[in-house]
Amino acid sequence: KESIDRQRKTIKSKNNYVIVQLNKNNQIIATYDSIADASFCTNLCASDISRCCSGKRLYCGGYKWVKKY
Repeated sequence: KESIDRQRKTIKSKNNYVIVQLNKNNQIIATYDSIADASFCTNLCASDISRCCSGKRLYCGGYKWVKKY
C-alpha cells in the first residue's frame, strides 16, 4: 500500500491539471487529481480516460472526461 501511495503522489506532482468527469449533459459528476485516481475510483481503463481527455474518444464508461488546468 505504501508504494501505491508513493506512485500516486509522483503521478500527481507531474500533472498540473485535474480530471473532470462529466455526464452527457456536461454536468460535473466528479473531479480527480490524476487519470490514475479517476481510473481507480471508477474502475475504468486509464488509457481510455486519457484518450477522452485528448479528444481521441468521446466517452469512456458513458461519461465525458476533460482536463482542467
